Amino acid sequence: MKNTYLILAALLSTVNITAQDISFEPHTVDDNFAGPGGIYVSDINNDNRADILCAGLDANSIAWWQNTGGETLTWSKQIIDNDFGGAIFVSAGDVDGDGFTDALGAAYIDHELAWWRNDGNDIIQWTKYTIKGSFTQAHEIMLIDLDMDEDMDVLGVSAGLNTISWFENDGNFPVGWTEHVIVTDFGGARSVDAKDIDGDGDIDLVGAALLDHEIAWWRNDGGNPIQFTKITINTTFTYAHKVQIVDMDNDEKEDILGTAYNAGVSWWKNDGVDTVIWDKQFVSNFNAAVIGLAIDADLDNDRDIVCSAQTANGKIGIWLNNNEFPIDWDFSYIENNLAESWPLYYGDLDNML
Repeated sequence: MKNTYLILAALLSTVNITAQDISFEPHTVDDNFAGPGGIYVSDINNDNRADILCAGLDANSIAWWQNTGGETLTWSKQIIDNDFGGAIFVSAGDVDGDGFTDALGAAYIDHELAWWRNDGNDIIQWTKYTIKGSFTQAHEIMLIDLDMDEDMDVLGVSAGLNTISWFENDGNFPVGWTEHVIVTDFGGARSVDAKDIDGDGDIDLVGAALLDHEIAWWRNDGGNPIQFTKITINTTFTYAHKVQIVDMDNDEKEDILGTAYNAGVSWWKNDGVDTVIWDKQFVSNFNAAVIGLAIDADLDNDRDIVCSAQTANGKIGIWLNNNEFPIDWDFSYIENNLAESWPLYYGDLDNML
């Protein structure tokens, strides 16, 4: 069971952020949204304020909370869909190119990837479109122009099918999707991210497989449809759960941050020039690590790490980067009593930065 509070989305940093001093104050957004499974921050209604999207695993819902501004933030909850069984992940972006921010979600129980079109009105009306049904235990969804044809495609992760697929946007309306399967034997697939890892100008992928305890990347070899070559990075990252492609050490090469239930937090340094070589850098054995994200939390131009731990009393930790290599991490808790904490995201909700 996941935490039944949406507090995770509103851990706002105080005004006095410096490289030496950073503190967080919790603000409850909603304490009656059953089982948040995924959180995302985006300006949904184009009012230049960051809003919150959430997937409710137990609520079977996708909802958003409008940031109504003010010195003390207030939030107006809007339901997008209340019949999306086991909603576990949510994201946002302009799917159809009309200038409005749409919502995307993965349903673990309904085995579905879907998107909801934002009609752009003052009171937004949402229209649901299924991208893929029978996508067993859908776990993640990501919007990206993978084939670089100027329309937005979708990456999907199926835990039950051990699969990562991408869905090509045909550019029409309503959008038509063509599935391209990338891998079908990535045991207990949980996560995917996409960026140009090898510097050849196209978009590569990284994934995490919980049952295979694996982190791997797929080199984009081009072609139509795109051909991918899998390259294993690590097979002992026990119960791998989340990956992020990010330049951790500011050397202008994309590294990988990973979190795993039984292996904590690590990152893999990209040491390659012509050939990508990975050098694992251990960060912490943070127990029950679920979601780890690299952000510049203290605004000193390096990558810090925040991570949630799905333990009975729940924890959110932060590791501040000393901007040297090897990196020396300064750990502290943001929160150490947030029961069964899972979803975690970041954003400047109060426009303080």
